[in-house]
Amino acid sequence: MNETSAQIFDLSKRISQQETTDPHLSAVLAPVAFVNEIFSGIGTVCDIGNGLAGETLLRTLFEAITSAVILAKHPDKHRDFIAHGRMTELRMLRVIEVPALKTRLESRIKATEAEFQDLWEKFNENRWHGLSPSFDVS
Repeated sequence: MNETSAQIFDLSKRISQQETTDPHLSAVLAPVAFVNEIFSGIGTVCDIGNGLAGETLLRTLFEAITSAVILAKHPDKHRDFIAHGRMTELRMLRVIEVPALKTRLESRIKATEAEFQDLWEKFNENRWHGLSPSFDVS
């Protein structure tokens, strides 16, 4: 990682590790920490000569930064951010195909089915913020 990248990484890390009791700020800091990890991963894969993997991670980086910006600018969407994260968690439980894990998680999946269906009805395949790709973040 070059000096400029290291400085960006350090700044992002310090920002994401700020302690707060404000739930909205805490939610904004979560994707910032995620962004930091993605940025580090891009540097790592590029350093070993895998530019294609780095390029692929750029979209994930962009989406995470965009989510953090939208959440920071729209505190009214905090509940949707949290609810969409929960839906994603419950959705991931439902796509596990490893037989031993599937069996172990069966009761949890059944216990959360109504919650998952409610969240799926609300979000489906849509993003938590409900903004179109052509929205203005200002």
